[in-house]
Amino acid sequence: MEAERLRLSGEPWAALDRYDRAIQGAGASGQIHEAALGCELAARHLLALDKPRLAQPYLVEALHGYRRWGARAKVQQLQAAHAALLRRRSTSVAPPSSAPGPVTGGNVTTEPLSPKLDVGSILKAARAVASEIVLDRLLDQLMRVLLENTGAERGLLLLPRGGELAVAASLQVGEGAPDVAVSAAVVSYVERTREPLVLDNAAADARFAGTFGGASGPRSLLCAPLLDRGELVGLVYLENNLTTGAFTPDRLHVTSLLGAQAALSINNALLYATLERKVEERTAELRERNEELERSKVLLAQLADELSTPLIKLGDRVLMAPLIGSVDDARAASIMDRVLSAVSAERAAHVILDVTGVSRMDEGTAGHLVRLVRAAALLGAEAILAGVPPRVATSLVSLGVDLSGVSTVRDVKAALDRCYRGAPL
Repeated sequence: MEAERLRLSGEPWAALDRYDRAIQGAGASGQIHEAALGCELAARHLLALDKPRLAQPYLVEALHGYRRWGARAKVQQLQAAHAALLRRRSTSVAPPSSAPGPVTGGNVTTEPLSPKLDVGSILKAARAVASEIVLDRLLDQLMRVLLENTGAERGLLLLPRGGELAVAASLQVGEGAPDVAVSAAVVSYVERTREPLVLDNAAADARFAGTFGGASGPRSLLCAPLLDRGELVGLVYLENNLTTGAFTPDRLHVTSLLGAQAALSINNALLYATLERKVEERTAELRERNEELERSKVLLAQLADELSTPLIKLGDRVLMAPLIGSVDDARAASIMDRVLSAVSAERAAHVILDVTGVSRMDEGTAGHLVRLVRAAALLGAEAILAGVPPRVATSLVSLGVDLSGVSTVRDVKAALDRCYRGAPL
């Protein structure tokens, strides 16, 4: 605001000094967009003073800032508005001394990106990594964006397993399965120092000579830690065998930017996998409990059925089944199954069906009992209906129930007399 006031007041060089101070302050506090806006306003101010050579570095730094902030439309607008000035820019032109310095956010410190880097592609790659929550897909996506953006021919990702770093994902350019061998000395060095290691000619580096197995070592190697809030999440191990010095500072910078996002995403994916596993375990536990509950219900139903129709052995080859409550189709089938199984197992000669406790002796109930009596007879046992007074038997016959061949007695005592003494009905 002070710079704009001085510009409008006709004090151009005092205004430029204020712009510089504002840009420097915004850069120091990590306000990328504010620093970019300050550079843009300073560039416009100098262009209005017909000072294109002085305006050019401010404009370039404004473009860098807006790219880092993700304001693509703003970048395109400035490029279109100042295309001629940007075409004249030499790669040797340095940004103004007051341009934003390093920007610190969380655990990551980022220096201004080289103009040669495609910031849009890097942001797109970072978003692709951040969008994955399933660990396997995340690791595959991470390896692809790393190889695409760093020029590596082979890449591996190492994650802690059982207290040691082990290869969790790998990818290489070309056909065939990727080689998963790594230099244990390089991995140990980066794990210990928590700092990236770049070897421009690994084969000639005496520190790691003989640590690449049978090979002399790759021409270029980059190994970088993945850190989240200072904790080591894993390591990225990249190789290029086509040329020495393949991993330039720019590519190391890209690896650091993508690695910071990868560390956070890997921790999120591990947490998601843990929660998913717990949900699966809980679901399996609930399923097992439900199955146990269903089995218990079946057992209880069987027990209730047995208790409602107990089979009592009264003596040699004599069984009694006291029937209580109603006898519908389902219960009649269950009673018949239990009685006939017991008759067969005990080789019973007599079965007393005590119907004293039957709640309603109607045509349907009587029909079920008559069928049971005749089924027992097929197995050689006489089934006797106890608790059927003569008047009830007469009523059943009047309802059309065929009691021919069915023994009915007044009570259990009369039934026992018939079984043991052959007393007349």
